[in-house]
Order: sequence, then C-alpha cells, then structure tokens
Amino acid sequence: TPPTTLGSFRVLEVTDYLQDKTGLPKSNVIKLFLENKSSVILRPSGTEPKLKIYLSCVTDSRHSTQKLLERLEAHSRALLQKI
Repeated sequence: TPPTTLGSFRVLEVTDYLQDKTGLPKSNVIKLFLENKSSVILRPSGTEPKLKIYLSCVTDSRHSTQKLLERLEAHSRALLQKI
C-alpha cells in the first residue's frame, strides 16, 4: 500500500514502474510525487542487498534545497522503518 504522506508532505501520485504504462521499460522502481513538486524514487540495488533512494526537489536557493533534501531524507528513512 503506497503512503499518502511522506512526513508533512502529501503524496499526490505514485508510479510503480512494474505496473505503469509510461512507455518506459518495466522495472522494480516506485516514484512518489509530492505536493511541493519534490519526488522520491525507491529501487533495490541490482548488485547489493540494499534499497536506493533518489530525492529530487526545486526551491529558490541552494540553502533551501539542502534543508528540503535533509527533510525528505529523514522522512524517507522513517518510511522505510515502517515497512
């Protein structure tokens, strides 16, 4: 069951690349689109027993971006603790 929030941010859309019809190759990847125009991509490593997380965001300054990425990282780690 995909999350409806990631920390204080609402998840607006979830793309499961095994199920989605984006035209991209099917793969074991989940992408969460957040209300603040950020996204979190989760995928297993192909060579190691670990999960990789990719964070993306847009803000008006480098400092704001760094702070937002830190929040997204903390929220993503908290989400993984629940699964």
